[in-house]
Amino acid sequence: MKSGRKSSGESEPSREELLRRCEELQLIVDAFPAFVFYKDTKNGIRRVNRAVADSLGVSAEELANTPTERWFPEQAAEHYRGDLEVIESGKPMLGIIEKTGKRWLETAKLPQVDEHGNVTGIVVVSQDVTDRKQLEDRLLQAQKLESIGRLAGGVAHDFNNLLTSIFGLIAVAQRELPANSLAHEYLALLNLAAEGGANLTKQLLAFARRQIIAPQVIDVNSLVLETSNLLQRVLGEDIDMSVDLSLTSLRVRADPNQISQLLLNLALNARDAMPKGGTLSFNTAPSQIEEDESRRPLPEITAGRYALLTVRDTGQGLSDEAKAHLFEPFFTTKDFGKGTGLGLAMCYGIVKQNGGHIGVESRLGAGTTFSIYLPEVEAPVDTPPSQRMNLPVEAGNETLLFVEDDDLVRHLAVTELSSRGYRLITASNGEEALKAAAEHAGEIHLLITDVIMPKMGGVELAREFKKTRPRAPVLYISGYTNEALADGVHLLRKPFSHEALLARVRAILDANESASSG
Repeated sequence: MKSGRKSSGESEPSREELLRRCEELQLIVDAFPAFVFYKDTKNGIRRVNRAVADSLGVSAEELANTPTERWFPEQAAEHYRGDLEVIESGKPMLGIIEKTGKRWLETAKLPQVDEHGNVTGIVVVSQDVTDRKQLEDRLLQAQKLESIGRLAGGVAHDFNNLLTSIFGLIAVAQRELPANSLAHEYLALLNLAAEGGANLTKQLLAFARRQIIAPQVIDVNSLVLETSNLLQRVLGEDIDMSVDLSLTSLRVRADPNQISQLLLNLALNARDAMPKGGTLSFNTAPSQIEEDESRRPLPEITAGRYALLTVRDTGQGLSDEAKAHLFEPFFTTKDFGKGTGLGLAMCYGIVKQNGGHIGVESRLGAGTTFSIYLPEVEAPVDTPPSQRMNLPVEAGNETLLFVEDDDLVRHLAVTELSSRGYRLITASNGEEALKAAAEHAGEIHLLITDVIMPKMGGVELAREFKKTRPRAPVLYISGYTNEALADGVHLLRKPFSHEALLARVRAILDANESASSG
């Protein structure tokens, strides 16, 4: 075993050598960006490095041999409790995460032991990890919102099936009752209640980014101007509204109905934050996001050209705690009974689903500013399709393959279609549908399929079905987004009425017949 004493051949370093070594060590420690303290066992500061002195605006000499309470009156007692654990145990403490003021520090505490094993002091090394901690918090928040979104999307999907059945049963019952009966009137009220449920599922699906969208190239300036003209009637006379639009055209690919809904939700939220009146402003401007991450307005945004839409109010503002939960569903700062807590969650989902980013700046008593970044595109603005008049739906005699895993939805829809003369082949999933199609010798004029089903979903079913029956069109029915359905396909959104189903089926069949004959 080696002895701690020096052998006779080793010479003790001179005083000058010791001073030189101390100076070199101090230079090294002063070069650390971390905060380094050397403290005694009574919570006194013996020595610090330059980072500590610079942060306090004093010299290291002024800090030497002074009580910790003098420089850190609020944190000294709490920090000393941790020091005592190290002093009493003689063991280091590593990876301590603590908040000092507005900064987060990661701290290590190391005991200094003499030749007899007694702790004579403690070295404390603290590194500023505020940026890392904020990034971790944003990541956790994004993961939490994603998890809540998955749950909300699943609940809304199942609820849409229930609502489709409810609408169908109401329609059947109303046909069996006299139009002037009390029961008929009650059913009409029930239908209104079901529509309220449908709106709720739309909000949940918008937050979850599962809402079916119809993206097109739109001019943000035109949409903001059009929507703001309608909003003035909603806001009231005590709200002054201003609109400042970019001098250049700002074109984005997005669902115009969703963006209008986004503006409406933000405007109504701003109105509620200004009970005594105030100013609401809409601004648009081009924004070039650079590659330098430190200059980006939002941490998750990528470099590129964006249309920046700003919605600013002079209302009550938000606390830091409220901002941390602002986009979570069912979180609200409004009084009980005055909000569902889905409005801003829906805004978040709309922006994300349309490929954009949203940020918020607010302080209590200083108003709130929402900044929405939507990627710009070079394509020309799409012309909206012409609106066709609602005409009575004609009956048919074509053969339809109807695929839906919800038994009640399938039964009601098939009953309604059969009553109009159509011949129906039914299945509860894609595998059953392909088998039924193979066993049917005649023509199948239209495949109607749900998108989300067990064993085989609607998209895969349609792909396999078209291999043997390429001329037959496909109508998807769903309340759940699938990117493959976002553009150029026939889609009927759940919940739907039987009238909507009949009208859509007839329109697709007529269009397909016209195209075939042409």
